[in-house]
Amino acid sequence: MDQEELALIDLINRERARRGISPLRPCRSIARAAQQHSADQRDRNYFSHIGPHGSKPRDRMCRAGFALACTTRVWLGENIHVGTFSTSAAAPFDGWMHSDGHRWAMLHPDFHVIGVGHACGGGRYRNYWTAEFAGEGDQSCR
Repeated sequence: MDQEELALIDLINRERARRGISPLRPCRSIARAAQQHSADQRDRNYFSHIGPHGSKPRDRMCRAGFALACTTRVWLGENIHVGTFSTSAAAPFDGWMHSDGHRWAMLHPDFHVIGVGHACGGGRYRNYWTAEFAGEGDQSCR
């Protein structure tokens, strides 16, 4: 993850700390899934939790090597954000904080790991952000 992706995790964790919720730990495989989804949305010019061929967050995380996503035993979530001027971590964070469902995912105490991906420079919206959440990590997170 690059500096802005890590900055987004930091913003989320600061808000969690402010509310007495344990911090999310970064996970490499989940970050890979987030990055791939952001890049796919940019490259195929769409904005959705469902990929053009029907992929869902669980499918993408499983394909990226997060083995727990290949089962149904772990709880998962996904936030997505787009915007022409959404070049910094503040834009998706602010947008998600003003949306009940997205805020819920960022602040839910049963989520413990996170991966963030940002793709820019193309598509209709120019900037595509994805945050993937999971209830626990596995060895692929290291």
